[in-house]
Amino acid sequence: MTLVLSICCFSALVVAIEMSETRVKNEKGVYLLAPSDSDYQEFLWKAVKHINDKINGDNLLVPVNVSKAEMLLVSGSLFTFEIELAESNNLKKNVTHEQLKRLPTVKKEGGQSYIYKIKIWSQPWQDFEEYTVLNSKKL
Repeated sequence: MTLVLSICCFSALVVAIEMSETRVKNEKGVYLLAPSDSDYQEFLWKAVKHINDKINGDNLLVPVNVSKAEMLLVSGSLFTFEIELAESNNLKKNVTHEQLKRLPTVKKEGGQSYIYKIKIWSQPWQDFEEYTVLNSKKL
């Protein structure tokens, strides 16, 4: 048990050192991330899948803009993203999430757009990720 805890603490320390060398931290200890940073795209796409699984519409939503990206080191990493999603021409019944990720991002003409604020808690050593939609609004 002590060995596992030591490894987890060491892993978190390594991440903290790496983050302090490459990211800007605000006064609250939150790392401000570049919204377009490719390191976080996988988390964003998982969040989009989470949202698409819960919405009732026939068309899949696609990310068109990330306006805010932050990370706080807690027991793992707590990411907060503010992202604009728009209706695409892709129907849920015809396109899988993996296919959607590989397709060009094309908004449906006349389709709805939304702003979502999402929190993602990740503990990779426990194979744990939790996605929470904090709020959303139609544009």
